Amino acid sequence: MPRGRPPKHTDHPLFQLRELIGKGSPITQPELARITDIPLATLQSIEAGRRNLTVSTHIKIMYALGARWDHQTKQWLGQIPGRSDPPYSRELYLEHRQIFAVRPHSHERKVSDLTSRLKRLFLNIQDKDWYRLFFLVDDFIERCEAEFETETQSKTPTLSEKHAPGKKRMYGPPDD
Repeated sequence: MPRGRPPKHTDHPLFQLRELIGKGSPITQPELARITDIPLATLQSIEAGRRNLTVSTHIKIMYALGARWDHQTKQWLGQIPGRSDPPYSRELYLEHRQIFAVRPHSHERKVSDLTSRLKRLFLNIQDKDWYRLFFLVDDFIERCEAEFETETQSKTPTLSEKHAPGKKRMYGPPDD
């Protein structure tokens, strides 16, 4: 089914969002990509009308910017906890960024909740998928450690460290 004619560049919701965040002029697409952790090519394709704004992309925008697109009113609305959804603005963007720049008071509970979910996932996954999940989670943690440059006191060797060049390569499932 054809998507119809793409909107004019300046009418596109992503352009409007870049305008709202900008200081007098729209922020650039690369800047929006950096802030939202959405690939630049994806943002460019969406804004050019070659792709639709998916739920996943919208969720990343809501998390990173505190804004959600309202299809009925055709405007961006602010997502500040405890408030109704006001029209989005640069001020709401800055307020949202301030809130999310600080670890929440409930961070220990949030980490505990994530840990419990991960444990449930490992306990309930089918045997045939266990190692696949294990390697995905291990790889994800390695990438996060590298991206966020975390230092741990008693760091457990990662799978890639166990299999670093010069070390004996283990074949088959890893030991416990």
